[in-house]
Amino acid sequence: RAEARERRAKRAKARGGAREARRRAEARGGAREARSGAKRAKRVEARERRRLPRPILKRLNSQFVQVAFSARKFQKPQETEEQQLQLLAARYNVLLSHAYECSSLGRLLKDKCEADQVSLVAESLGGKAISTLKKRLSSLTRLAGWCSNQGMSAFPIDSQVLIEYTQHLLQSGASHSVFGSCIEACNFARFILGVDAIGDPHKRPVVQGRLRKVRFNHPARVQARPFQVREVAYLEAFVQDGRRDVRDRYAAGACLFCIHSRARIGDVRAVKLMILDFADGEGFLECISTSHKCASTGNPLGLELSLVAPERGVGQGLWAKAWVEVWRASGHPVATGSSSLPLLQSPMLNGSWSGRRIPTGRFVSWISSILKSGDASMGVDLKGHSCKHTALSWASKTDMSKDTCAILGHHSLKDRRSVVTYSRDIQAEPLRELCQMYCDIRCGRYLPDMARSGLYAKGPGAAETGEELLGDSVFETEAERNWYRPAVSPGSA
Repeated sequence: RAEARERRAKRAKARGGAREARRRAEARGGAREARSGAKRAKRVEARERRRLPRPILKRLNSQFVQVAFSARKFQKPQETEEQQLQLLAARYNVLLSHAYECSSLGRLLKDKCEADQVSLVAESLGGKAISTLKKRLSSLTRLAGWCSNQGMSAFPIDSQVLIEYTQHLLQSGASHSVFGSCIEACNFARFILGVDAIGDPHKRPVVQGRLRKVRFNHPARVQARPFQVREVAYLEAFVQDGRRDVRDRYAAGACLFCIHSRARIGDVRAVKLMILDFADGEGFLECISTSHKCASTGNPLGLELSLVAPERGVGQGLWAKAWVEVWRASGHPVATGSSSLPLLQSPMLNGSWSGRRIPTGRFVSWISSILKSGDASMGVDLKGHSCKHTALSWASKTDMSKDTCAILGHHSLKDRRSVVTYSRDIQAEPLRELCQMYCDIRCGRYLPDMARSGLYAKGPGAAETGEELLGDSVFETEAERNWYRPAVSPGSA
């Protein structure tokens, strides 16, 4: 019997070594394939550019070309959210198949055909965001793979498994987010997939102590910076400049809509019912977001997120009216009906639009390049959250109430749900205060980019005359004038 056990142990060790060798070979092959794929994509884009006629190349000599994709990038049809859910359900089914008997969902799937298994798993995952499902699947796959290499099963979830796995994470120098994702994935497996757990394994003292230690050494939070007033004013002037490329002007207008409506870039991935309520500089531009962050909470209650931007910003002229005029010239489809469309689609090298939403990174790069075309010091260190952060940052430095700032940021008001429900238009008064703040910025009374001691103009000139110009009389020293200088006109850049 001892010899038989020894032979079985040797065979298991050999199988584990073979699996590890195959995994490493696949990883090396995948890396080579990824590198070759990236090089191939660059060659394809270069060929696409060479095929364009010279007049088109001359016309596309703008910031638009820097973020454009080749036509072959979108040859494969875009997967719908339902199709992505089905693919994820198939992968979750493979994960559960390691031990069907260790989960309530697995015991239900055990005697079903593959199509029925995927369908049942998809129904169990219903209502969860695709991004959340991908994160949890990645964490659970890493846990199951590590347990398989150690010769043990990840399911049912046991305290000993978590103790040894967290020890492995500590030794490998994993970041704090990996520890948090591991615990969240275990809870997801228990309460969404019905995986059995022995007690509360994540509440063991050793696991909790390691988690506290990692959280205590959490790195400092790096928050997105807001746009400066001169950057916003430059974008507004850029949209109104007819000499600029219409695609760049449309992208600048989309960014301004996110800034003035206090929206994330993710909030405008799908919008509908664009409403024009213009009134000689006192109107608004409004749409409804169907892709906002709290859709999983608001949709069950029948609530929609309205994004409202003032017609007039912090610069001269009416940016919203100019942007509406650019809609038709740019050829970009606008969601004026009940069907949801991206506010800004990915551009293509042939001058058209792809029909797919632009990635956040490319959106930020596009806007940064537009700003840097006017002044190299603008558009630096921008992030996807900078749009939502800008107006809210300015408002928080004034005497606006916390409730007003919360409503402008589309945040809920604690213990005031009935007021919000029966008001019908809770944003009306906060929007008036926002417009007044913009007026103070245009007149030079309020300088949000200055330090705390210089937020309000010290001289009486701008406050008394009310002229909407950032004159030199506002500043006492040359240093202040250079720090807060007006936006450069796109025509003179």
